[in-house]
Amino acid sequence: MASEITRILLVVTLIGVALVAGIAVVQTPPESPADSGDSVPTVTEQSGTDDTSVCVVFFYHPSCPHCEDVEEYLDRVKPQYNVTVHQHNTGNDDSVRLLKQYYEAYDVPERDRGGVPIVFVADDYAVGSAGAIDLIQSAIESNEAVACPTVSQSTPAG
Repeated sequence: MASEITRILLVVTLIGVALVAGIAVVQTPPESPADSGDSVPTVTEQSGTDDTSVCVVFFYHPSCPHCEDVEEYLDRVKPQYNVTVHQHNTGNDDSVRLLKQYYEAYDVPERDRGGVPIVFVADDYAVGSAGAIDLIQSAIESNEAVACPTVSQSTPAG
């Protein structure tokens, strides 16, 4: 009974976090005229200094227990493998705007938006702790360099 109540509270908390993040995105005005829809976010990769490094972009919220699972996993693998992590707290308006840009650049469907944890690795993403850990592990096991995906605004030609 207590574990069911805990699960219900967790679900309610996660829904609340998603709603607050969604409201923050909706209420956030564009920073500049370039953000008015005239530009399209694109993903670019920053080359690393090591040919076998893996770069992960990780969006989390401090009250999210599933995010803690991913963070603990990353803390374990960073010393063993050359893993670079760019963490973004979705409790921060700038991080929410950045996450929205990643959603667009990666064509993340609406059903996958709003939840944390979410990670972006190379040209793929995963939502939820199990999927995120699996994606990161696959990148590590590939033994290939995985550059940092970054989102930049590019204006359309024409």
